[in-house]
Amino acid sequence: MSVPTAAAQFRDYFAQSTYSDILVKLSDGQSFPAHRLVLAQGSQYFAKCFEGGFKEAQSNVLELHDDVDVSAVFVLISTFYGHAAYDLFAYGKEDAKRVTLAIDVGTTAAKYLCSEVYCQVLTDFPDMLEALQSSVADIETLGKIVRHVYVVREETAVAFREVIVVHIARYIAEWKAGTGFKDLLREIPDLALELVVELAQHKEASSAMRVASEGGSVAKKRRHNRG
Repeated sequence: MSVPTAAAQFRDYFAQSTYSDILVKLSDGQSFPAHRLVLAQGSQYFAKCFEGGFKEAQSNVLELHDDVDVSAVFVLISTFYGHAAYDLFAYGKEDAKRVTLAIDVGTTAAKYLCSEVYCQVLTDFPDMLEALQSSVADIETLGKIVRHVYVVREETAVAFREVIVVHIARYIAEWKAGTGFKDLLREIPDLALELVVELAQHKEASSAMRVASEGGSVAKKRRHNRG
């Protein structure tokens, strides 16, 4: 993930008390020092909180009560200071957690109106799946990611579903051959339905391209005969 140049200059100040003017308190009770200016630049949500009409404008504590994953909040705020949210390297069987964390960072970014981080995670997501597809012999790891999007983050990770469906459709032969694929479809009916639609559209597109190609060949042959 690329790091915004403007934020990189604050990297050494993340979670440090130097020049800190606010304490971020997470839902699990953990807290760390932060800087209003950096938070406001990274998030439209936080910028609004620090305006005069909200209690955070007068308080030295920013309490985040309802976050489903405090790790994602911590990582998200670290990006405001120029840190990379995750690394796209060496994905293997043990790396499903890294990808699910990236998903959580993306959904948390959407919640706190951090459009740059959200778009970056969504852009990187297909490459994460591709890397895992090439390194995992079965669908167990990818299945965990599918469940995370469709079940654990059912309401907040909708945008990631399309990426997953397109990916599975591309590798449908491998997925069908993998153990547990049918069980996954039974477990998640929405995935099954969306996959059927994607495969049908792909088939129609392939048929259209074939017809167009055949039509072009016929037209070329006619021109040749006329010549």
